Amino acid sequence: MDGRRVPTVGTETELLPLVTHMGNDAAVAALLAAAQRCFVSAPAIRGGIFTSAGRLYRDCGCLLEVCSLPAGTLDAAWRQLVAVMAVARTAAADLRELDHPVRALICIPSDAPFRDRGPGQTQGHHVSYAIASPSLSPKEDAFLRACLHAVAAITGPGGFVGSPAGLRFVRDPRRAHVLGHDGAAARPMFRCKPGRIEVTCFGFTLDPIDVWLRLGLPWLALCAIRLRPDLIPEIRCEPTFVDGPLRVSWRGPTEPWPACDLLESLLDEVLQPLLAEEGVGAAGLAEAVAWARRGIAAVRHLPSHEVARRFPTAWALKAHAFQRVCVAAGGELPIGSTSGHSVRSDLLPELARAAVLADCVMAPTVLQRMAFDVVARDWELGLLQAPVESVGPVPQPCAGATSWSLDLHANLRDGVRTPVAWDLPG
Repeated sequence: MDGRRVPTVGTETELLPLVTHMGNDAAVAALLAAAQRCFVSAPAIRGGIFTSAGRLYRDCGCLLEVCSLPAGTLDAAWRQLVAVMAVARTAAADLRELDHPVRALICIPSDAPFRDRGPGQTQGHHVSYAIASPSLSPKEDAFLRACLHAVAAITGPGGFVGSPAGLRFVRDPRRAHVLGHDGAAARPMFRCKPGRIEVTCFGFTLDPIDVWLRLGLPWLALCAIRLRPDLIPEIRCEPTFVDGPLRVSWRGPTEPWPACDLLESLLDEVLQPLLAEEGVGAAGLAEAVAWARRGIAAVRHLPSHEVARRFPTAWALKAHAFQRVCVAAGGELPIGSTSGHSVRSDLLPELARAAVLADCVMAPTVLQRMAFDVVARDWELGLLQAPVESVGPVPQPCAGATSWSLDLHANLRDGVRTPVAWDLPG
C-alpha cells in the first residue's frame, strides 16, 4: 500500500465467556463450534474460523477473540465491529437455547478484584491501522502518544481500578492497566507491527460515539504522520495519574495541562486541518472531530448528570448512575484521583458487577437502563441483582416524555453532523 494513502482500520477484542459449570477453554471451543453451525465459515490459517463479518479464534486458552474486517471509513469501522460482535452474540445465544453452561460474553472494563463478584484485570481491545511502513521517528512517536493521552480525556467504558488509597472510578480502566495506574507505563500504548500500527491502550464499548472517538482521532493522527508531517508539532507528553493532568512540553517548558486542553489544541492545529486533505474527508473522520469538541465542552463545563445527557458515552452514564447509588448510601463515588470518600463497602462488588454487565455483549440493557435514569427516573442497583441472562426489558418512557430513544444509536447521525443536545425530557 502506498504510504501516503489514508490507512484502513480494524479491531481485535477479547471476550470472556461467563459459564456456570464448565472450564473456559471448553466454553471457547463450544462457541467456535456454534458459530460454525450458525454462519457460513472457513478455517483460518492461524486458527479459529473466518466468517463474512470477521475472524473468531481462541486467545490465551480461555478467551474468545473476535477480529473485525478492515474498513476505510469511520462509519464502516463501527458497523464492522457491531457485525463481528453479532456473530459472537449469536453463537452464545445458540448455546443458551441448548441450555449450555455459557451464559454471556463480556469484555471486562474494570481493573480491580472484587472478591468472587467481579474481575481482577481488564481485557484487551486493540485497534490496528494498516500502514505500509509503520516505523515512526521519535517526533512522530511522541506526537502519537500525546494524541492517545489526549483522547482519553473524553473516551472509555468506565470502571474501577485499585490503588493504595482504595478503589477509584475512572473513564478507562484499560488505560489505567496499560499505564500502571500511576502513570508509569507498564505496557506499550501502541506497537509497530509488520504492515500496521496496533493501539492497545483503549477499553472496549460498542457505544458508537466512543467508537468514533477512539478509532477516529488516532486515525487522524496517523493521517497527519503520513500526509502532513509539516503539521506535527514538537511535543512531549507524560501522564501523572489516571484521569489526572498531563505533563506537556509544547512550545515551552514542561507544564501540567488538563487533557481536554491538549486535545483541543491538537484539534485546532493538527487534526481538524487534516480534514481538507484528499481521502481524509471521505473516511468520515469529521464526525470524530465534531463529537470530540462536544465532549470537551461537556466535560469542562457541565455537572455529571448533564454530561451524561449531552455526551451519552458509557463512562458518563456509569459515573452518573453510580454516583447516585453511592449518594443514596451516604457517601460519594471515588472518581479519578480523589480519595477519602466514604463508600459503603457492600456496594462496591455490585457496582463492579454493574460496570461489567453494562459492557456485556449479551446484556446491553444495563447501559440502556442507565440512559433511562439520566432522562426519566431514578436508577436503582437492585435492577441488576438478577442473573445476567434475565436482566429484563428496558422500561418504557414515562408519560409525557418528549422525543427521545433508549437506543443510544438512534438519531446519532444527525447529532454528529450538527452536534447539538439531544431532545431529552428534563
